[in-house]
Amino acid sequence: MAQVIIVSRTRMADGFVCVGGVDVDNRRSVRLLDARGRHETAETCPYTIWDIWDIDYYPNQRRPNPHTEDVNVARRIKIDRVDAPNMSVNRFAELMLNSNIPIFRGSLFSVFDGKLRRTDKDKLYISKEDVPTFSTCFWINDKRLLNSLLSTKNQ
Repeated sequence: MAQVIIVSRTRMADGFVCVGGVDVDNRRSVRLLDARGRHETAETCPYTIWDIWDIDYYPNQRRPNPHTEDVNVARRIKIDRVDAPNMSVNRFAELMLNSNIPIFRGSLFSVFDGKLRRTDKDKLYISKEDVPTFSTCFWINDKRLLNSLLSTKNQ
């Protein structure tokens, strides 16, 4: 069993959610899928951000790179919850720095090994011909987010 802190829960199409966590025991980022390797629905997914779970998981072999963080959850038990309002930024940064999880600083275009691209309609994407070696990361922006997105229009 690995202790996993839930750090993201994102709504997807058709009522599914994408759940990201930090496996503090194995110092890695994980994207939690069900035992069959599928995303859970918003209604059935028990994870909330800052929950701490003991989880047995195994690598998902179904997803292509860069989805190296995808894992199938075989067993899970909620054990605690991080006191997020009282967790210092420094403590969270220490937790991340002691992991193998990439932390990017600066421009949005520094994330994913600089492989993020923009369409002519300002949509961001990763080219199938030039994928990074991972699909999740943390990012510390160098500007206010709205200003950052507007200032990268010409990049």
